[in-house]
Amino acid sequence: MNYQKIDLSEVYRLYPNSLICGVEEFYVPGLAWTSLVDGRHIATNDRSVEEQVDLAIQEGATSIQFKIRDANGKMCYPDYKVKELTA
Repeated sequence: MNYQKIDLSEVYRLYPNSLICGVEEFYVPGLAWTSLVDGRHIATNDRSVEEQVDLAIQEGATSIQFKIRDANGKMCYPDYKVKELTA
């Protein structure tokens, strides 16, 4: 996979001591927010977070929403423009 260099350093900087659980949804212009690729949720156990981001980009995503768990177990769902995640 990995057609682009995925850089999650900004996500880790803003959410230190947190776990990026995966991509929750991604935005494709003209199609809206979705979490499905070929009928499967993009965040599966067989894909790393970087692979999920790369796959969303291949699907035409311009924004990515992550599912992040902080050190206290609280979940948050920030979104980033693809250009913020690629080097």
